[in-house]
Amino acid sequence: MTRNIKEITYTEIQDFINAFKVFRDAPYYEDWTEKMIREEYELLTQKGHVYGYYINGKCVGIVTFRPMRLEDHPPVHYDNPEVVAYLSDITVFQNYRGKGIGTKLMKYALNMIKKEGYERVYMKTLEVGKSMSYNIAVRQGFKLLEGVTSIDRMKRCVKDRKEEDLKIYLDMSL
Repeated sequence: MTRNIKEITYTEIQDFINAFKVFRDAPYYEDWTEKMIREEYELLTQKGHVYGYYINGKCVGIVTFRPMRLEDHPPVHYDNPEVVAYLSDITVFQNYRGKGIGTKLMKYALNMIKKEGYERVYMKTLEVGKSMSYNIAVRQGFKLLEGVTSIDRMKRCVKDRKEEDLKIYLDMSL
């Protein structure tokens, strides 16, 4: 069985699309169309990176990061934002969770972020207990930024899921 992490290039964009569709499932139920996912890929790869975890050639999870963008108006302030990276997404297909893949993806991304010269990294996620990425991040050394939150709005796939999510922020020094 071969396992590897590699950058997802445009020729493998379908791997990214398939993995990103995980956000259409619980607990998110976000109504991502294929067009929206392609646009997200373009945004992430313009200045950032998209990596996939592959088992026998099949992508089973992704991690993405990019420089901090002040135009996103994050509720996080850093004196030197040019040395801060944003870990934007980490996800693993449901039937591959609990096997350490998310941890491996995050460790890989943190190593790449550090190699690129960033000194800090931050991320946002659902409230504590509602996201797999929170526990992985804390085990890697991320700290919750107390009192730093935002409300994200997203059209949903299911009618009984509210459109607003409270997001919390975590960060760490590299």
